[in-house]
Amino acid sequence: MVMHGPGQSAGSFGGIRRRAIERAPTPDEGGSQTHYLEAFLAVRRAQMKVEAEHGGTSRIDDEQLRFLREGNLALRPPLVWHTYGDRYEISD
Repeated sequence: MVMHGPGQSAGSFGGIRRRAIERAPTPDEGGSQTHYLEAFLAVRRAQMKVEAEHGGTSRIDDEQLRFLREGNLALRPPLVWHTYGDRYEISD
């Protein structure tokens, strides 16, 4: 919401969410949380690629998708990741 803003246009949070739901139902609709989040991040990543001010997708690619694919939806530490070439860690 902070980066894309409210609303229903393609580049807004609501527009991104709407397109993600077209790809995968939300958990509230009986869908898988992981599949919905993968769809949301894929739509968000594609949207960011067409916006010059949001072209960097490292936080999605190197953090959010990584933790999602590792199955760590609760973000339980230890967490280790790299963003823009820098290493970060949150330990127990």
